[in-house]
Amino acid sequence: MELPWLANTSDGFYPANRQCLTCGGDFSDGFAYLSGGGMLLSGDGQDSIHTERLKGFLHVGFHGRDSEMRDSGDFLLVDDVSYGQFDLNWCSIKCLRTALGQLLDDLETRISQQTPGEDEHQE
Repeated sequence: MELPWLANTSDGFYPANRQCLTCGGDFSDGFAYLSGGGMLLSGDGQDSIHTERLKGFLHVGFHGRDSEMRDSGDFLLVDDVSYGQFDLNWCSIKCLRTALGQLLDDLETRISQQTPGEDEHQE
């Protein structure tokens, strides 16, 4: 899957074609989702105020102990979504699990390819 999944948009729903990110299936039997963002509440906290000044974002990553961040990495999944809220959708929990598992596997690979040798961590 190409990253980021959602970027530079005011439409916080992905995928726009309403097809599963993992298998391409439709959502006729329902859908699994990852939803996030921020909400600006009214003064009394009873209502949300939708404003383009809110920008939604989502990263997944690992922050290691190397001072040069060579053992750290992340993926930008959602970036610059107007109004702050977004939904990422899959046709099933199985497809969501597959997508997130692959994403985490890719993150581990990215980090392992840039991690310094053990001797660089010894003091």
